[in-house]
Amino acid sequence: MIRYRLTAALFLAGAAVLGETVRASDGPKSAAPASFRGKLVLFGAQRVPAESGRVEILMMNPDGTALESLGTWKDVGRMTGRVSPDGRRLAFGIISADQKRWETWIRETDGRERKLPVDGVVRAWSPDGASLACFRERGDHAWESVRVEVESGRVRPLPVPATEVVDDWATDGALAVMNGNHGQTLDEPVKGVYPLRQIEVMALDGSRRQRVTTDPLLDNIWSRFSPDGSRLAHEQRRVEPKTARVFCSYVVRRSDGSQSVEVVRRDRLDDDLHVVASYPSYPFYWDPAIVPCWSPDGSRLVVCLDNYSWTQRHGRDKWRWALVFVTLEGRIERTLDLTKKLGIVFVCEIDWK
Repeated sequence: MIRYRLTAALFLAGAAVLGETVRASDGPKSAAPASFRGKLVLFGAQRVPAESGRVEILMMNPDGTALESLGTWKDVGRMTGRVSPDGRRLAFGIISADQKRWETWIRETDGRERKLPVDGVVRAWSPDGASLACFRERGDHAWESVRVEVESGRVRPLPVPATEVVDDWATDGALAVMNGNHGQTLDEPVKGVYPLRQIEVMALDGSRRQRVTTDPLLDNIWSRFSPDGSRLAHEQRRVEPKTARVFCSYVVRRSDGSQSVEVVRRDRLDDDLHVVASYPSYPFYWDPAIVPCWSPDGSRLVVCLDNYSWTQRHGRDKWRWALVFVTLEGRIERTLDLTKKLGIVFVCEIDWK
């Protein structure tokens, strides 16, 4: 089974050689949906029994019912993906299991698939659904963020420096980027040298640039705009001064950086996903696993957690994945244990339109 952390694999790992192709979908297709709207789409998912390098795109109702597969891909190291604004297309990127070959694809609701002439990590659709924002590695700590026209395949660079990657594309045209904040690190006893990345927002042409995370001792990564563009959700990491351990949470803030709220904290859920005042021991049972996702109306966030670190500390070889639905004030409405309920043991990314 594949296992990786997006933050490490996509922003800290060494250079990958890009450009060759990997196999597209393999396996039977389900009946074509009229739209992906209203559905949670799970990109790069694995189900029991899991096979290394074999992933699916799954679609289901937000409560976990009506689970169906949109196809299976083999020889995959990881997959990124997003649903188009009109809910009628999927864009996804896949990298081969040997980490050497990226491909970027478009899938229609009727199952037709088309490869785009770009090798990149899919991050966002443009507000009009005509383009994609992607990034690709171009050397050690060097990245290229690009805009890809879906119909023509034309690729144009985005005004994002090589030390940064594009994160998302708001309805008003603004871009969110993750700044590598090169040279800004924290040397902590347990994890070693730890990066301190920051999130910035700018216009499509690179103007009106503003940093929205400003604490120099926080690592802020993988942001997503709310549907109306007024807020950002992202993962945040900090080092606790007393224990020197990394503390992870999901944060929602206004897109100007104000009014930040930790909506999901790793110490607030016990092993059965019940809300507690604070989980009493370290490592905490659940960790943020992937990029957060907004509900279609922007009223809540759905985040994905796993208990991999906890199982490794306790010598166990099986871990679980779960979804948490939380309001913008931090009230957990419900949880869904993906592993226990649906047999899902890995997810690369999720989206919900």
